[in-house]
Amino acid sequence: MKGHPILKGCVLAGVLLLAACGGGSGSGNTSSGGQTITVGTDTGANLKFDPTTVEAPANTDIQLVFDNKSTTQPHNLVFQGDITAKTSTLVMPGKSETLSFKTPAAGTYNFVCTIHPGMTGQLVVK
Repeated sequence: MKGHPILKGCVLAGVLLLAACGGGSGSGNTSSGGQTITVGTDTGANLKFDPTTVEAPANTDIQLVFDNKSTTQPHNLVFQGDITAKTSTLVMPGKSETLSFKTPAAGTYNFVCTIHPGMTGQLVVK
């Protein structure tokens, strides 16, 4: 039985697309050898990051997703020191932004919300 050429092309395209996307294990790794990390905020009135500490390997491309889960407060995420990545000055409630950077040498790198003094977190690079 012969198949329709357009149908065969669609099936082949679908198989190639699935192969390119990979199976993924939910580990947060990207297909290009980098890593995705998510840092959110408290959903209530507490002025804190959630989680307050995240980890990543040294010399790795990072996609850090900052997710402002607050329903009332704008926040931001600004690294201090050797990492210069930062979000917009105001990330409004319910919005998110993604930062892309390469991790430096092993160490602890602090990030803050410049809107709310005392709202701090750490990226531990191993």
